[in-house]
Amino acid sequence: MNKMNIRAILYYIGGSLLVVGAAFPVFPGLEPYAPMVYTIGALLFAAVQISASKEQTDVVLKRLRRQQVLSCGILVVAGIMMFMKKYHISLCTGDEWKLALAIGAFMQLYTSLRMPKQEDVQD
Repeated sequence: MNKMNIRAILYYIGGSLLVVGAAFPVFPGLEPYAPMVYTIGALLFAAVQISASKEQTDVVLKRLRRQQVLSCGILVVAGIMMFMKKYHISLCTGDEWKLALAIGAFMQLYTSLRMPKQEDVQD
């Protein structure tokens, strides 16, 4: 297998674990496993997205790329906040992780829709 296939597989596994881990708190029996599953998925997803960078000359694409990297960081922070809730660490004992997840997911959605259109305009 070549490097691109491995990256694609890790990307899809990470994205799947992200979604599954975010859904686990809905099911009472699976809630204790949610932070671990979600954080592993977020780390895989972020690692693949950050490592798949290419040189951009367009200012708009550079800005979108920075937003994409920032949203990866926010998704990882949401996982850390899930652990903070699970272990009752004083800063995040509520559901603040849901807000971080929503912000990170919205930014990912925006950049994933906007970047291909901007690449078409550039070419």
